[in-house]
Amino acid sequence: MRTGPAVSSSSSADMMSTPSQHSPGELGDVVTRLAASLGMSERAGDMMALLPRHIALPESAVRVLLPLLTMRGSLGPDLDAVQALVSRAIAAEAISRDMGEAMLRILNQVLPQHAEDLRSTLEQMIQRTTVSTEAQLLRIAVESGEATERLTELHASLRSQITSLRQNGDFLRFLAGQGESARFETAVDQILERLTGVEVQNLRGTAHTYHFAELAFPPGAPIEQAQIHFFEGSSGNKSRRFGANHASIVFDLETSGLGELWINLSIRADQCTCLFRVRRSDALTAIEAESDVLAVKLADAGYPGAQIRATLWDGDRIRETARLMQQFSGINVSG
Repeated sequence: MRTGPAVSSSSSADMMSTPSQHSPGELGDVVTRLAASLGMSERAGDMMALLPRHIALPESAVRVLLPLLTMRGSLGPDLDAVQALVSRAIAAEAISRDMGEAMLRILNQVLPQHAEDLRSTLEQMIQRTTVSTEAQLLRIAVESGEATERLTELHASLRSQITSLRQNGDFLRFLAGQGESARFETAVDQILERLTGVEVQNLRGTAHTYHFAELAFPPGAPIEQAQIHFFEGSSGNKSRRFGANHASIVFDLETSGLGELWINLSIRADQCTCLFRVRRSDALTAIEAESDVLAVKLADAGYPGAQIRATLWDGDRIRETARLMQQFSGINVSG
């Protein structure tokens, strides 16, 4: 469900082709208005901190980026809805089987058909990441940026396939006959808005070794929402790719079993530290009970002696993301 203002479904490249004409004060006004429209007027200052300082974003880009970073989306359910409609259209012979199956192949890579497909889906999305339950989340290898680049390619293919579907007269007539036109258009608009927001966030990688991913899960999956920030550990060295011995990964998750989690995983010269921030005391107890198991999994991944800690948290993911982006920009926000 769209919770923010309607925005264009243009790609980030289209948006950035028109340079921003806003002064810092005018940009502040844009953010203030957007925060009010999202019902978060009191968070306008934090929202300003989410914007990259080295890129002049046009207003259209700001309007897709800030909802992405401050509000939970419906990417999984929206993709699930499109998947169901395309499957129905294939069965009704309303579109060619080749076209429909091409769309389903991409959707099946971006979104598992069933909750039990979670592990294989994440392995496709993030190279050698293994997640079957929340407790197994920490077995991760970041030898290169190839996996996140693959996700970017999948999103580009998905955008292209959606455009083709929207231009297919037979498919549109099928939707109209089924009374599903509005459902389809709403779903794809929201999908494209989230994908464009991801593209805008990844413009930070033009000045730093950084990548951002939002993963999609179907209704009923153990992980309900997931945003992941990947950082190269050495500042000022854009040429270095993500390395197994020098990287930071932040997981911003909403799960069915443990609630909201904010996980900082830091790898420095083969030394691995992991901090879980959790909202619920039962989740804290569960993670502390699993800490030895998690340490073994990290050791199996090449990081022996990993330090694992967990602490209660107030759940303010906007503040945490703002601090993360400020730290990434070299601003001291300790305390």
